[in-house]
Amino acid sequence: MLRTVQGNSTTRRALTRVLIICALALALALTPFAGYRSAYAEGGLTLSTTYPGVTVSPGQEFTFDLVVKNESGAPQNVALSLPQLPEGWTARFTGSGKPVSRVFVDNDEDNNTSKVSLVVKVPEDAPEGTQSIVATATGQNGAVSSLQLDLNISTQGYTQDSLTAQYQELAGSSTSTFNFSMTLRNNSNDQQGYSLAAPEVPQGWQVKFTTSGSQQISSVNLDAGRSETITVGVTPPVDVEPGKYIIPVTATSTGTPLKLDFAVYIIGTYDMKLSTPTGLLTVDAVAGQGSTVTLNIENTGNADIANITLTAKSTPANWTVTFDKDTIETLPAGQSAQVTATIKPAKDAVTGDYAIAIQAKSILAVSQAEFRVTVKTSTVWGIVGIVIIAAVVVALVLVFRRFGRR
Repeated sequence: MLRTVQGNSTTRRALTRVLIICALALALALTPFAGYRSAYAEGGLTLSTTYPGVTVSPGQEFTFDLVVKNESGAPQNVALSLPQLPEGWTARFTGSGKPVSRVFVDNDEDNNTSKVSLVVKVPEDAPEGTQSIVATATGQNGAVSSLQLDLNISTQGYTQDSLTAQYQELAGSSTSTFNFSMTLRNNSNDQQGYSLAAPEVPQGWQVKFTTSGSQQISSVNLDAGRSETITVGVTPPVDVEPGKYIIPVTATSTGTPLKLDFAVYIIGTYDMKLSTPTGLLTVDAVAGQGSTVTLNIENTGNADIANITLTAKSTPANWTVTFDKDTIETLPAGQSAQVTATIKPAKDAVTGDYAIAIQAKSILAVSQAEFRVTVKTSTVWGIVGIVIIAAVVVALVLVFRRFGRR
C-alpha cells in the first residue's frame, strides 16, 4: 500500500510539472500579441492600421489609413471618436474625401471590413518627441475597439515632398503672359499622385499648368524619388491696374498641400492715340487764312500720362499751326482730352492738297497723325479778278465805240 501511495504522489507531481510547462508555453506563445496595436475588442469589432507609429514634422498633415473589421456575426453601424488627442492638435475622420463620424461594416465572410481615414494636423509649434492619439470604434451592439497611434515629432527624421521654383517674381505689362517654372519632387518611397491648383487667385486672372510637352494638366503622378518640372502660366485680366499681385499655387497628395506663392508685378502700359472726334483727318483751308480742327488725344494705356506736348511736324514753308493749349498736364488712363488746332496756309499757297503731321508726345508715349489740308484761293481775289476783267471789257467797248465812228 505504501508503494501505491508513493506512486500516486509521483504521478501527481509529474502531472503538475506538465501543467506548469504548458502554462508557460502558452504564456510565451501569447507574448508577441501583447503589444499588437490592432486593438482586441469584445463583440468581434476590430480597429486597426498597418502603421500605428509614424514620424512626422511640425506643421505636417498626416493621414492614417484605418480598417474596421466586423466579426460579430451581424452588420454594424460603427461610431468613430477620438477620446485622446494632444492639446492644440486637430484631427478628423474622412471617407471618400469627406468628413465622417460613422462607418457601416457588413458581416459577410468576404466583406466584413470598411476603410476610413484619420487626418491629423500637427501644430507648427509642436515640440520634438512622441505624442499619442487614441481612436475608438463603437458598434451598435456595444462592442468597442480602441487603437493607439504614436506620432514621433522630428524636424530631421522625415523628408517631405518639395515644390520649388528658382524665380518666384516676374514683372511685365497687362498684356503679358507670365510663365513660372516650378519643380515638384516625390521624396516618399511610393508612387504618388498630386493635384495642381491655384486657390484664391485674384478675380479675372487665369492660371494653367503645362509640362514639357505643352499639354495642359491638372494633376501629375510621380514615382518614388522622381521629380517633374511644371510651367505655371499666369494671364492677368485686360483691365488690370499696375501693382503687385500674389498667385498661390498648390500641389496636393495624401499629406499637407505643398504651396508656392508667385508674385506678378504689373508695370503701367503707356500709350495714347491722336485723332479727331470723328476720326477724319482732312481739313479745308484758304491761303493766308486760319482754319480750325479739333484734336482728340486718348490715353489707351493703363497708367496716367503727364506733360503731353503738341507740336506740328513737316509743315510747308510759311505755314503756321497753333494750339489753344499746347501742353496737357495729366491725362488719366482711359480718358481723353480735346485741343483746338488752327492751321494757316501761306498767303501765296496755290490751290491743292498739302500734308501736315501733328504730334502728341510725352516722355512715356507718343502718337502722331497726318492731316490732309486742301487749300483753296480766297474768294476776295476772285471777286477782284472778276472786277478787273469787267473793267477791261468795259474799257475795250468804249474804245471800240469811240474809234469805230471814225
